[in-house]
Amino acid sequence: AAAPRDLTGSGIVALDPLSGAVLPWSANLAFTGGSALPSVTGIATSPGRLYLSGLFTHAGGDARTNFAVLDPATGVALPPTLLAAGGYLGAPVVAGNRVYVTASCRTFLYEVCAYDLDLVPLPGWTFPFSNVILGPLAASDTGVFATYRSFDFPFTERTVKLDPATGVEVAWPAVTTTGGVDVLTVAGGRVYFAGRFTAVNGQERTRLAAVDAASGALDPWAPLVGAAV
Repeated sequence: AAAPRDLTGSGIVALDPLSGAVLPWSANLAFTGGSALPSVTGIATSPGRLYLSGLFTHAGGDARTNFAVLDPATGVALPPTLLAAGGYLGAPVVAGNRVYVTASCRTFLYEVCAYDLDLVPLPGWTFPFSNVILGPLAASDTGVFATYRSFDFPFTERTVKLDPATGVEVAWPAVTTTGGVDVLTVAGGRVYFAGRFTAVNGQERTRLAAVDAASGALDPWAPLVGAAV
């Protein structure tokens, strides 16, 4: 008989920040009820917490369905978790004392959901929803950036800015991309886009681009990348 597979390192590992060596840390991810291996599709951190999304039924030694909060030092599951009405949970984003997730968190539609660090729904949050696919999120203390993706060719996308306390769309020139945004992040007053797109706001940008987080103006930064990011 074949030896059982050791899955303690499946999906996510911890590395020493200086040497890159794999540390003796495990999230103890497991996926039962099918042949798929457990996987992680999103990671976010806050002090004392590691938020994970992906495909798993157990994490940190407890039952967790596709979303878990772990102790970053021990890998043990912490009490908070999320359950999605339609089963969809996107990658978590943490900004300050808030956690944002693209999910079917209250209905079967795609929603932008907001919580405190213990995953208690944020008071006053509107849970903006869409009948089209919601793409990646990024967040800072001054804004949440959400990408709405069309179903139809040429698969254009529209990235908007939401008030981080209420979820209401603020006056900000939406950023239009063509070809696919897979990752957003906010740093240094800019929103960075990465993916498969070839144009941003009608101007050529090859799979990487940046816009001003306050004004929405397209940044002249324009690296040339030969494949999807």
